[in-house]
Amino acid sequence: MTATGSTPLSLTQLTALATAPGLTTASVSDIGTGDPLFTFVPEAGQAEFNYPAGQRRAFPMVSGPDLTGTRTLRTSDYAGKVVVINFWGSWCAPCRAEADELRSASAALNPAEVTLLGIDVKDTTGAARAFSSASRTPYPSIFDPASFISQAISEQPMNVLPMTIVLDKQHRVAHIWAHEITQADLTTVVLPLLKEN
Repeated sequence: MTATGSTPLSLTQLTALATAPGLTTASVSDIGTGDPLFTFVPEAGQAEFNYPAGQRRAFPMVSGPDLTGTRTLRTSDYAGKVVVINFWGSWCAPCRAEADELRSASAALNPAEVTLLGIDVKDTTGAARAFSSASRTPYPSIFDPASFISQAISEQPMNVLPMTIVLDKQHRVAHIWAHEITQADLTTVVLPLLKEN
């Protein structure tokens, strides 16, 4: 499932953004758990993936600048919390459609236990900030115009948006949706994870 909407940035534009002087770029690194790192390889036609505790693999540490460029966001800053990572773009119609649901889920989940983190791809800072403001997104996003993160965590560039990945308290991949989701979808998966030791 590939998102539709207005045309995202060209490769030339993305490269220019990613290499602009003074711009911190998004990155992915080994979190040093000793466990095999997660690799996402979707099967044709499959849009949802659930991983029982015994089958989960560590997700790499993700970091990058926020939409304002004033601070660096890192998944490692949320140690011990369930982390919900949502890949989106302001140009992506399904991403725009699910924004209200994600905002409602964010309000319903305890921020002391759960963190939502967006990763904005193939976008411009102006468009991303405008969408985030208009949709009243209450959680931060990493600005990743060149899609470094999505490409690094899969064996092939991820061209599916929106994409939501849920990490358990140990930051292992517990669930993935390769489509638009609802508040109910998210809370149904997250609440049982909060009860795990």
